[in-house]
Amino acid sequence: MQSSIENMIRGFDFQRKSGSILFWKNTSPGNSWSLKLTGQLSRSNKDHEGLKNYRNACHRYGQVGPGTWAQLNCFAGQAAQTMVPQQRTKHDHDQLLGQLVVPVFSHGMLVGVIELVTLVPKEDYGPDLIQINRLLRAENLHT
Repeated sequence: MQSSIENMIRGFDFQRKSGSILFWKNTSPGNSWSLKLTGQLSRSNKDHEGLKNYRNACHRYGQVGPGTWAQLNCFAGQAAQTMVPQQRTKHDHDQLLGQLVVPVFSHGMLVGVIELVTLVPKEDYGPDLIQINRLLRAENLHT
């Protein structure tokens, strides 16, 4: 499974925009979920301080679960809780970074959440979601 996520992350095309793609692994598969970023795969196409700061803040969360994601304001936790992709765009007035979070499933089980973070919030992350779906399907994973 790790190599499938690695292939998906490596294959993602940022379209010359500054961004990072992170994988939050579900460390508690089954009836519940618990996400962990530390030790998981990530990739940035440009080394930018704002993206590094965001990634470092996420690492400090440790484990994020049903009882902690809201208080930590962990957007990946919202995707795990709702089991559907979520986006924060330039239309969200308090957003400094843009975000797309996509739950990832294997055989109907949540294996983690892919998070795309962009330095500048986009109008819409629909094309990115389509790209992530395509890359995941190539690895026999789905959203």
